[in-house]
Amino acid sequence: TSPASSVTVSAVDQDGNALNGSYAVLSQSGSQVGTGFTPATFQTTTGQSYAVHVSNYGSCSFTSWQDTGSTSSLRTFTSASSGLAYTAVYDCTNLPPVGGSGTSTITVSTMNSAGTSISGYYIALWQNGAQLKGCFSQCSFTVSNGQTYQVVASGYGSEAFSHWSSGTSGASTVTTPSSGGTVSLKAVYS
Repeated sequence: TSPASSVTVSAVDQDGNALNGSYAVLSQSGSQVGTGFTPATFQTTTGQSYAVHVSNYGSCSFTSWQDTGSTSSLRTFTSASSGLAYTAVYDCTNLPPVGGSGTSTITVSTMNSAGTSISGYYIALWQNGAQLKGCFSQCSFTVSNGQTYQVVASGYGSEAFSHWSSGTSGASTVTTPSSGGTVSLKAVYS
C-alpha cells in the first residue's frame, strides 16, 4: 500500500490577506474525492495523480496560483510523501454595492473577550444562501434597504469567534431599515 499524504489548499486576496472559506474540490480520474473550504487539507496517496479546483468566492475572482502564476483554476499534481500546499490568489477589488435604490450600511467591529478592539478578521455577508461580499474588520458593507442578510465572522490564528455582542453565536441575521440607516455589529473572539 502506498503511504498516505496530503495536499493543503489556501487562498489569499490580491494584497496577500488570508481568504478563508473559498470552495475547493479534489478529484481523481474525473471523480470528486473531497471538498472543503480554504484552508482545506485533503488526504491523498503518495505517487497518485489528482486535480484540485477552486471556485470564485462572492465578489472575489480567482486570478492565479501563487507558486506558478497559472491562471487556470484547475491544477493537476502528483501527491508527494512530504505533503503539498497550494495557494490560490483572488482579486477582491471589484466590490459593487449590493442592491438597487436606497442603501443602508452594516458595520462590523471585532473585539476580544476583554473588550479590546482587534482587527483583520474575515467577515462574510450572505443572503439567500449565497455569499455576496467579504471584508476584513473593522469594516462595513453597503446593502439594500429593507433586506435581510446574514453576517458570519471567521476565526484567525489563535482567536476563535465566540459570539456577537447581542449574545447570538453563529451567523447574525440583520434586517436593514426600510428607510435606510446603519446597523452596527460587534463580534467577540476568545
